[in-house]
Amino acid sequence: MIIYGICFTQRTAINNDKAEAFLQELSSVGYGEYLEEFEENQKDNEENRSSYRFSDWMDDYENMGHVGLAAFLSDVIEKKEHIDIYNDDCDGLGYLGLAADVPWHFKGKTKELSEEKYISIMSTYWNKVSDQGIDFSWFTL
Repeated sequence: MIIYGICFTQRTAINNDKAEAFLQELSSVGYGEYLEEFEENQKDNEENRSSYRFSDWMDDYENMGHVGLAAFLSDVIEKKEHIDIYNDDCDGLGYLGLAADVPWHFKGKTKELSEEKYISIMSTYWNKVSDQGIDFSWFTL
């Protein structure tokens, strides 16, 4: 698989305060399932509840067989933006991006994305959960 996107260290990329504020933001615009799931997991970790953070939740987050921050962001971006986003996780690294594919496999909105718009969308969501800078590149997975 070849993707055009970003690669990051899953656990260390997260700014918990920003990410938890993002969960609140998502909840306020109709995507409350993420905050609900986070709070349920927080309750399940009763002995560590006060120290249970977004990064802990990402250790357990799964979407279609993929785990962590890349899976979460892929899920959110696909639902909110209605574009195709591929994610993968390997050896603690997360990959998030647009897979090289034939045009008819993409959703309508993805087909019409410019590189600038794609980078803008990805950067917007990335900046909701991390302070780290990102570089877009081609990756072979």
